[in-house]
Order: sequence, then structure tokens, then C-alpha cells
Amino acid sequence: MSIYPYQKIPTTHIRLMRLVRGPPPSSDQDHDTSDILSYELVSFPLESCPSYMALSYTWGADNPDQIISIDGHNTPIQNNLHAFLRRHSNSNSLPPYASGIDETLLWVDAICINQLDKHEKSLQLTLMGEIYKRASHIGLWLGEDSHDSGVAIDCWLRLVDKVRQGELIEPTDLSLRETKSLDNLALRKYWHRVWVWQEASTPNTPSYILCGDKQIALEDAFAVNDAIRTMMLNRYRVTKLIPWVPKLQAMYELARIRSSHTGKENSSNGPPLGGTADWNSLMSMLFATRGLQATDPRDKIYALFPIYRDIRGLLPFRVCDGKAVEESYRDACTFILQREQDLRLFLLCNASSVPASSQSWIPNFTHLVQPFEIFRSQGLFDASGSKPPHVSVVDNRRLVKVRGVRVDPIDTTHLGLTYPNEQESSFDIEYWQPRFQVWFQSIAKFISKGEGDRNYHRYIQLSEAADQLLSLGLCPGLKLRRTGSVSHWPVFDVAAGADPPNIEEVRSEFVDLFLRLGHASLFWTAHGYLGLGDMCVRSGDIVVVLYGLSIPIVLRRAALFWRIVGPCFVVGMMDGEALKLRAWEEEFTIF
Repeated sequence: MSIYPYQKIPTTHIRLMRLVRGPPPSSDQDHDTSDILSYELVSFPLESCPSYMALSYTWGADNPDQIISIDGHNTPIQNNLHAFLRRHSNSNSLPPYASGIDETLLWVDAICINQLDKHEKSLQLTLMGEIYKRASHIGLWLGEDSHDSGVAIDCWLRLVDKVRQGELIEPTDLSLRETKSLDNLALRKYWHRVWVWQEASTPNTPSYILCGDKQIALEDAFAVNDAIRTMMLNRYRVTKLIPWVPKLQAMYELARIRSSHTGKENSSNGPPLGGTADWNSLMSMLFATRGLQATDPRDKIYALFPIYRDIRGLLPFRVCDGKAVEESYRDACTFILQREQDLRLFLLCNASSVPASSQSWIPNFTHLVQPFEIFRSQGLFDASGSKPPHVSVVDNRRLVKVRGVRVDPIDTTHLGLTYPNEQESSFDIEYWQPRFQVWFQSIAKFISKGEGDRNYHRYIQLSEAADQLLSLGLCPGLKLRRTGSVSHWPVFDVAAGADPPNIEEVRSEFVDLFLRLGHASLFWTAHGYLGLGDMCVRSGDIVVVLYGLSIPIVLRRAALFWRIVGPCFVVGMMDGEALKLRAWEEEFTIF
């Protein structure tokens, strides 16, 4: 078997695959070519390409043991790509969107880019956004049919007309089989790859979801999926089967944001144009895609570049495929702090996921461990009183200097309800009730300190502070808001000997607590402030408020410098109160 001999192409050109009908020529005389798909690679200037389809798909982890012929060279490819090419080569199975165009021309990254040439890969990565924009259409290949995925696509197709007519979807519109199939569809690996997001959200290019022999226009899938989300929000009831694809919803919001920008640089870090995610800075993009996967860890950064260029009008920094992962992450963090002046980067840092020998201000983007969901609600708080950031990266990008005020050292701590990578992530009452009972009894003693209810800071009772802590200062429900009452938890009743709440009776409140607190540890500070922080917080760490950051963070002394332990929530310190204390302004040097 031969390796395809790629020829150099100009930096503004791309290669396209052209399907060759009939038996392929072969340079491998020992291989039966009668059933091998045959293609030729042709180079075109990107600005004047003929019509082609750009493919969005997952490579998969399997060995490339399928064979296609490229210009007579038998070339190994992976199973998922081969399955698509096999279906695409059959003119009888081409979907309706293929009529009127040259369906034989494809752009597929694994083949059209020389994966062994790092220089070419770096150059082609910078063109990726334009490659998908200039395509006549984009095919989103989810893979072959499995777990009733065909039923899920047919369900979307059935409900499109109803949604387009402005009617609401009701629970009775979905059969149990359709609900199960949509729940399974959300688990497809396709939705969880970071490159897929920039491809599927390409603005103003017709896109189609392809799964087995089924297909649906992406706009139609967006519309039905959003209508199902509305139905779920109106019901606000947690069920084991969820007929909604959350990643598809996020892609839809991103596509709208990208299409609404003109490509001019916008220095604002204001709220998003709509939806639940903010895509207005590199920091926001990294958070929004924190749970997505990439075979190459550097792609956690580089896959966002086409999105960033659409929204901000430029690339954040130069792509270099040969650069080490650590250097790529340092590039991104330096850009975020110095160019964007965005201290929210520190909210992604925690001692749980960064070795002591590594720089604590550079998050491990490959595996972001969030102790609790404080980043999503950071826009509702203002711990620094809207003071502008004062930050610099110094000592050859080794240290960060940032100004703020020291609030209080941590005195005592208590472990959270859950642990990182908790396997039992469903809300199974039989599983959680005994664990919750033991944990709640323990935190009731921790918070009450063996005494009754009493005054807390800011003229509120300690019982009210406990409710604020266990709700993260937010009102009940999926929508993040602070206007209204928080859920009440009988901390002092349980501390006095009453039974902890029954999850069955407070299911919605428990779900809120479970999702918001995660595996955050509780703590008391030396001067009596109650807070939540990373599970690694310990006595002697300090709570600080940094200028330009709406959430306090915990720092730990390490020789001459400080290390970031993680963000924290402190009752009575979330709305600028620290600046009113007689606290000295300090410059913290962070390694």
C-alpha cells in the first residue's frame, strides 16, 4: 500500500476530492480494487473554487483500515469517513440538496490537507473558516444509523411544519420511542467535538444533518429542537429521558451570533446577542466549549479561531502546528489577560487540575474541572465594584501581576456533596437520599457551629446566609437570576436534631443545589464569612477580590509568589462590599 504523494500547493489554494466513476487505477497490484472508491485530488484557488460540499464529521479513534484510491494510490481512511463516502458515492442515495450542483466535489480535512506537513496544516487551519463559508453546502455527518437515530430524524421532520406555523410542542406530540431516540441522539460523539462547532455554526452556508440514509436541513432541526427546549422549560420537571439536544441548541445560538457580525473588530466585552452563552471574547469561547473534546489538545484553542475572526474581525494570534501544548495555552492566556484584559480566565483555574509545578494562572483547557457553576452566573455579581482591571504578564510570560484587595484568610473547611467525575450523575433518589442525608446533617453542624440562629454580616441572620450559600445566591429554576427569594434549607432545624429534607419532597430544590454547588467545599473565614470554593481549599488560604473580576478568588502562598486555588462565593462579599472595608490594596504576583 502506498502513501499518497502530496504536492505543494500555494498558500491561498485548497485541494478538493473529485469522485471518479468506474473502477479505479491502482499502484498497488496486490490489492483488489474492484470495490474501492476512487477519487482524484485537484487544487483550486479558494476564492474561485467550483461548487463543493464541505464535510463536518468525527474522525474516530479506530485505526484507518478502510481503503480508497486517490489518483491511483490506495489510501487508508477511518471507518466513519468511509461510511459517508460509500453513501455519498451512490447517486441514488444523494439527498435533495445535491440537485443542481456538482455533487462529486468534496472537501474533507483528513484527505485534502497533508496531515504530515505541519507547515501546511498551520496555513490551512487559518483558512478553515473560509473553506466552510465558501462551500455550496455543508454536510454534517453524524454517522450510520444506531439507537433509532432514524426515528429521531423522522420525528424532527414530522414536527417541522407545526413549529414553522408557530404552534407549541406538547409532551403528547412525542412518543416514548421518539423521546428515547432523541435522548440517544444527544449522546452522539459528533456534538462533543470542538472542531464540529465551528463547522456546524458556519454562517450563511446551507447545512444538512446526515445520519445513515436520513437527512434534514440544519435550520429545521434547530427550530424543532428549540421548540422542544421551550416545552421542557415550561414544564421544569427533571426526567430520565430528555428529548432535546443541548449542544445543537448552543450551535444554533452561535450560528446566529456569527451571522450577525460584520467582521469588524469589536472591543466590547458586553452581553451576548442572545441565548445562553457569551461568545464575545476568546475567554468566553473557551468557557462555552470547555466540555468539548479534541484529539489534539491544541485544537481546544485553534478550533475557535474561525469563530473568533467572524465575531472580532481578526485572529487572536498566529497558528503554529509545531508548537507545544503548553506554549499554545500560554499564548491564549497571555492574549486574554493582556489584549482582552479579561480576568475571568482566573475563574477557570483551580488547584484540582493544575500540578504544583505548572503555572496556576494557565488553566488545563484539556480537562477543566469546575467545582461549581460560578462562571455562568458571574455577570450577576460585582465583587470588585466595577473597578477596571490592572493586570500584566511579566518575567518572560512566567508570572502575572494583578491588583486587588485581601479580604480574609480561610479558617475551616467542609467537603462538598459530590466528587469530580461523579459516576452517579442522574437524580436517582434511592442513590442520593442516604448520601444527601449524611452530608446535610454534617454541614448543618458546620454552619451552625453548635449554636442557634444569630446575626451574620450585613444585618441578616445566619440562616439567611446559609440559604444564600446553598443556592449560590440565585433564585430557583434553570434561568439564572437574583431578583426574588432563594430556596430555604432547614439548616438550624437539622442541627437541632430534625431529619434532613426528603429529596422526593424537594426534588426541584435538590436539583438546583446539585447543579450549582457541584463538588465545591464549604468554608468559614477567620472573621466569620461563609463561603464556597474549590475542593482543595484549606486553612490559611486567602480570599481576595481582584479589580476587574466580579467573583472573589482564593490564593495560596507558595514561596515568593501566590498560586490560584480557584474562584469562590462568599456571602456578603459579592457586590463590592470588600472595597468598603478598610482593606489595603495589594499587587499580587501569581505563578
